[in-house]
Amino acid sequence: MSQITIALPAILKAVNGILTSLSGEKEIKVVFAGTPCTDGKTVYLGEPLLQSQDALDAYLSHGTHEIHHVLYSDFDEVASLGGLHSLVNALEDVRIDAIGYKKYPGGYLWRNEHFSKMARAGQLPDISEHTSPGALLCLTCYWCMTALMLEYDCSKHYSEEAKNAFVQRFGQELFERIMQKAEESVRSPNTAAVIQCAREIAQLFSQAISQKVFSEENKCSSDQPGAGSSSKGASASSEGKGKAKIPKKDKQKSDEFDALFESDDLKDADIHRAIEEDYKNYRGATGENPTGKAAVWPTVRSELSPRVDPEFKAEAEKLLRGGSQQFHRFLQGLSFQPTRYARSGRDLESKRLSRLYVGDTRVFRCEESVLRPSVAMCVLLDRSGSMTREDMRTGSLCAQAIAGMADSVSGCRSSVYAFPGVERQTLLEVKRFDEPVASCLERFCALRPFGYTPVRQSINSAAAQLVSRRESRKIIFLITDGLCSDAELLTDIEQDLKRAGIEIVCLGIGDDIPKIFSIQSDIKYSHQMKEAAYRLLEETFRRN
Repeated sequence: MSQITIALPAILKAVNGILTSLSGEKEIKVVFAGTPCTDGKTVYLGEPLLQSQDALDAYLSHGTHEIHHVLYSDFDEVASLGGLHSLVNALEDVRIDAIGYKKYPGGYLWRNEHFSKMARAGQLPDISEHTSPGALLCLTCYWCMTALMLEYDCSKHYSEEAKNAFVQRFGQELFERIMQKAEESVRSPNTAAVIQCAREIAQLFSQAISQKVFSEENKCSSDQPGAGSSSKGASASSEGKGKAKIPKKDKQKSDEFDALFESDDLKDADIHRAIEEDYKNYRGATGENPTGKAAVWPTVRSELSPRVDPEFKAEAEKLLRGGSQQFHRFLQGLSFQPTRYARSGRDLESKRLSRLYVGDTRVFRCEESVLRPSVAMCVLLDRSGSMTREDMRTGSLCAQAIAGMADSVSGCRSSVYAFPGVERQTLLEVKRFDEPVASCLERFCALRPFGYTPVRQSINSAAAQLVSRRESRKIIFLITDGLCSDAELLTDIEQDLKRAGIEIVCLGIGDDIPKIFSIQSDIKYSHQMKEAAYRLLEETFRRN
């Protein structure tokens, strides 16, 4: 695949739009953070990747698979499977993809291309003589059923490799019996049926493991010297049965299936663990320490301990109450258009009839049109060590007021993050989109100056949160006392975000703030912050 450069916001917006469209009427949230997985309601796709077509394909490949899990898997059924989980997961992965790609064929192309690329790079799990029995069973079921149901370009090779290894170790008869049950599972209508088939496969396999262990012991005993004499042979045979050393690992596996799989290192059999490793190839400098232009940091809530301050709370409530009233009056002036009249309609305005004498036939009153804003706003608050305590306190008050004023308008939602987090490469989550600002005042109060000023990474992180919102306008409201040394990159990022439909508004504090953003206001002292923040908010909403 070509390495065509694509702007990060464009990738995130495209992925979010495609995946949410696949979800149909089901509410599914797509989050560009965490380990790639799903909990049945939210699809986590990991940290955003580098800006390339390969990155986009990787996102869509894994994203469509997780959407299929949300739509077609029963998460209550798989909550407590113990050692059976790995086998069920391998079979369920094939079943849900077979259903999903039949309904949405386009997703199949991304998956097929992604697997082919990983196969060429040698990134898919290998099968060798050292592959554990449990891992071999999972890989054999996965690849043989993938070749049967999905027919990826690389699946034929891997299925033949898995089949040959399995037959060589456990025999053709067991392979055929297990494949019969595996096919029944991937064609089944629900997750419960998959689990039942997996249990039957587990029973077949664990019995075969047990029989194989003891048959090999008997064979070894009969081959010992002295087997030609009946008495000595009987003695040797009896001694062999009683004292033959059974490997502890194999003996545990023969007892029960859960023990078999819990004692195995199944990382080798996890296809999607390999995909997660592949993700790291597309991230910034490394997967653990993203520093490139497209670096996005996760938001962390647990690092911020709420703090009670009655004075802060009282001032915050007063500021929000007054600001909300003023903001609503401002929006009302923008939203309601003057009454208009037309030459036809249903509502005749009697006071306009006199205008017929002068040839003006516009005597029908039109309905007043109301412009309802639809805005998702992410407030970013700088809490770097260069912020004074007064700046920090005033900034916290302004951030909560801006968020509260936005939330008070029907159709608008806000979130607030402070940067940097306590741990490096994180942001502090102060308020989520679904939280009322009143419930978060103690978190705003707890903010203290700390660390440096990662403006670029914070803007990227806010953009990653905004792209999954349904509101028509998406705004990042930045409050900072300095724009670090990334002025050139920030200019480029603003243009990228603008093309993706995300606006940046900046309130700078201090004397040496460079003019970077198209909507930016700078103040010298913290006591000017409240008025300046409100003016910026009005200017932002005035722009359509």
